[in-house]
Amino acid sequence: MTDVIIVGAGPAGASLAVALGRQGLTVELYEQATFPRDKACGEGLLPAGRRVLRSLGLEALVGGEPLLGVRHHVAGGSVRSAFDAGADALCGLGQRRLRLDAALWAAAARTPHVRAHEGTRVDTLLRERGRVSGVVVDGEPRRARLVVAADGSSSLLRRKLGLERLATPRRVGIRAHFQRPAGAPKLTDIEIFLRDGYELYVTPLPHDELLVAALARQDIAERDLRGSFARWIAREPSLCTWLEGAARTSELMGRAPLVSSSAGREPPGLILLGDAAASVDPITAGGLSLALQSAELLASHARGLLAESPLARRRFDRERARAVRVHRWLATSVLALAARPRVTELARRGFDAYPNALHALVSLAGGA
Repeated sequence: MTDVIIVGAGPAGASLAVALGRQGLTVELYEQATFPRDKACGEGLLPAGRRVLRSLGLEALVGGEPLLGVRHHVAGGSVRSAFDAGADALCGLGQRRLRLDAALWAAAARTPHVRAHEGTRVDTLLRERGRVSGVVVDGEPRRARLVVAADGSSSLLRRKLGLERLATPRRVGIRAHFQRPAGAPKLTDIEIFLRDGYELYVTPLPHDELLVAALARQDIAERDLRGSFARWIAREPSLCTWLEGAARTSELMGRAPLVSSSAGREPPGLILLGDAAASVDPITAGGLSLALQSAELLASHARGLLAESPLARRRFDRERARAVRVHRWLATSVLALAARPRVTELARRGFDAYPNALHALVSLAGGA
């Protein structure tokens, strides 16, 4: 019997497979897509996520453009804070999901004790004697001591268990990439434009490429999200300057819903991981880092979880929930401010007067 079956080879599933395989545990990793594969994402990795890559020895393999901080553009001006990830003083990284996912998949596939299968669909969970004992792949049962569902924010396995819970009001996103002309001034921050009813999110990427994403409530998006995307960009003079002479290098790609979570505790033998457990609003730029952190956390408790230790399970659940709670609180606060322009302006002035307050919040999101 395999020690651990992981369903989904995104950042959470693939990095977990690497960590467990290096512990000497046998792992089967299943991914429905084939690599390289693209995915709608903010593509900004906060210092906490970069630290996980470094601890796995995968930082150089993934690569990326250094991100030094976050700048929020609000009515009346902007406020900026640099990342501070503690003693390591790591900055963030901007990297295409196309590159990030392929690099982590390659690392998992060559890790000893890991058998990685791409282009393979997991049909359902195998349940025996009141617990999850494996999965069914192409009609064949595959058993394991522990099953990890890391199959994303629209997790099929979570739905099959009846644990689906979507946030209200629902929010959606759309993104595109732009290649800037050679010699264009480099951007070094994640740039977030908070506007009435929507937000624009800009991430610098390697080779003078920029990701530009729009986030909005579903009722606003349903009117004409593609058309709105172009109009919202045109309203931002600084963004138009950054994109001057730039060529679009990817098709518009959307994601919905942006936020989801599980509606109850998983049955024995199963753990939801990454976005399958809880996806956070991209406005915090924390989704990728949270996925990597949750995988690292699970790997640290793996022996106890495989032994079905109640203490190990309680500790894992508590620490996983704490990490999600931080990003949810920050997202709720930012979106509440964005919906109230006058309050937003007061907050901006307050952060100008007390920059350490914003620095503390950005450091919290970044993993300090």
